[in-house]
Amino acid sequence: MKRYAFLLAGGLVLAGCGDSRLDAAHTAVKGQLKDPGSAQFQNDRVLDSGRVCGEVNAKNAMGGYTGFKPYTYAEKQPPLIGQEDWQAETVADYCKDQK
Repeated sequence: MKRYAFLLAGGLVLAGCGDSRLDAAHTAVKGQLKDPGSAQFQNDRVLDSGRVCGEVNAKNAMGGYTGFKPYTYAEKQPPLIGQEDWQAETVADYCKDQK
């Protein structure tokens, strides 16, 4: 029984080891959505500059998922979600791999 308690405690500690920048980005992006609870994230990455880039899918006002859209977030700035083509291009520019 002690073994299971140790494994459970270890799992809880590891579950809390998220990247705070990703957490902040997800919270900010969810704040821009019609249904924040439906948000699904994929391909998240943190650039050397600290900017977070990824894709988000969420339900629209009609209750249907919109499909994954690119997003970017930088601290102290509102997130930008590429709903329209021009926005997606802007997100892509912000999220180019740094070399």
